[in-house]
Amino acid sequence: MKYLVLIIPLLLSLSCRPRPAEPQTAQGLIRATADYLWSQQDIDGGWHSPTHGIASGGESWTPFILYHLLQVPDSIFVQDSAAVQKGLNFIRERISTSGILGTNDPIVSDYPNYASAYAFQLLFEHGDDQDLEMQARITRYLVSQHMTAERGFEPEDDAYGGWGFGETRLPSGTPGHVDLSHTRRVVEALSKAGVDNSVMHSAQVYLRRAQKIDGVTGIQTTGYDGGFFASPVVPGVNKGGRSPATASSEAYYRSYATATSDGILALRATGVSPDDSRILDALKWLSQNPDLRVPAGIPESSPVRWDRVMFYYHLYSRSETYSIYGGPDGWKSEVVGLLRDRQDVDGSFANPEGGPNKEDDPLIASTFALHALLRTLGS
Repeated sequence: MKYLVLIIPLLLSLSCRPRPAEPQTAQGLIRATADYLWSQQDIDGGWHSPTHGIASGGESWTPFILYHLLQVPDSIFVQDSAAVQKGLNFIRERISTSGILGTNDPIVSDYPNYASAYAFQLLFEHGDDQDLEMQARITRYLVSQHMTAERGFEPEDDAYGGWGFGETRLPSGTPGHVDLSHTRRVVEALSKAGVDNSVMHSAQVYLRRAQKIDGVTGIQTTGYDGGFFASPVVPGVNKGGRSPATASSEAYYRSYATATSDGILALRATGVSPDDSRILDALKWLSQNPDLRVPAGIPESSPVRWDRVMFYYHLYSRSETYSIYGGPDGWKSEVVGLLRDRQDVDGSFANPEGGPNKEDDPLIASTFALHALLRTLGS
């Protein structure tokens, strides 16, 4: 009996001891991240950046976050329909009579082209009949932002065919900020809006320029390797930097991974077929630069360490590309492993070095991570 008395407490202590946590699956990581993001929805239905004042009003963060949350299957996380409607109503109430989301603050614009593009996609996929007129307004606004003849641009101009931040008071022929990331989001929205083919054909001019492809007046073709850079208009947004001129070649912007993934997805949205050489060459560039830990093509010597700043965006964009066109063996498990190691106990993600790309905001880093994880599901 004495031995039994001693053994029972020992067995109880062993049974109560916490067991080593089993490696979490992609589904488990997704569930925790979705739970975190929904917990951050404000009482007004929006998501407001706690770290970046430009996004504190929630007009760009809300459609971006809600769009990606609503891609989570019910089998993994059941969305609260009331919370979804609060988010949609937050967006509906802030779209202007001109079809713009992101300009309600009289001082600071909150990424109006990004915000409006995601708002359109949300209302198109999750809205109802009352939203049709609003969708039409957003479509007209996004088309009006296109850098074409209506805004004073010709095919030989660097900005032609692209979209930018969403400045509404620029003089004719003045591009402002134009880049591949904004262009991708807008063409993805407009691909669902049924716009005239000429819009997509003009967009492809900008994409040819960003890929350094010959055949369009004014396009610099030096350095063609199939990859993309972000902007011939705003040098500072090209994270790969610029290769200097030599005796045998002109200077050119280097290709890098996040821009190349964005370029592929933008080409797809404009209707370019998977077997088109533009997509095949870009996919080849990614296959030759496969590292998932850092975005290839961005030099470590850059004054801003964009190779560290864009950790989550790189996984976000490359995972989507791989999920559509195929990727190297093991890419899904590698993405899950990279993210499993970085998820906080509350389900969130954050990049302390990610301020220049807003990845220090856990709302943004977590949304990037959520999307990358979702893209690892399925065969």
